[in-house]
Amino acid sequence: MPKHRASREELLAQYEQAREDLRDYNRSVWQTPSVALAVESAVFTLAFGQTFGLTPAGRFGLLLTGTLTVIGLLVTFVKHSHYQALRALSAQELASRLGLIEEPLFRVTWSKELKEREQQARPKHIQGALAGQSAVTWLARILYFVVVFNVLLLAQAALACLCPAASP
Repeated sequence: MPKHRASREELLAQYEQAREDLRDYNRSVWQTPSVALAVESAVFTLAFGQTFGLTPAGRFGLLLTGTLTVIGLLVTFVKHSHYQALRALSAQELASRLGLIEEPLFRVTWSKELKEREQQARPKHIQGALAGQSAVTWLARILYFVVVFNVLLLAQAALACLCPAASP
């Protein structure tokens, strides 16, 4: 069976769809940490606010719910980041097949020369800390930190439930 060769119109439609998908994933990647921090703010306000007067068991349940929600959002963030990178590669490959010359919406790989130019343009005091790291990497680190912080608060709340005399 002969292989179907896509026409320019079909490739262009695929390219436009890949770019639209890429924009959607990009929006999701940036919205997920915002939702996670909003959830954390609500959980901390409810769990540690003086006006709500939660029992240690109530605080533990609330922190557990918040922790599981943030873990779910972290998984969502990683998934969207992965699919964003795949759609970017697809869009770049389609653009090269179409002969389009434009700046990609999302860079997946960096050339060695571009990386060196960017490092030289950075101020000296941040070159080591940020060298070659994307904003998505930093967002993932923030979400990991939030999860670890939640687990620590959850452990403290569990201890308060088990040993009520030891809690402040």
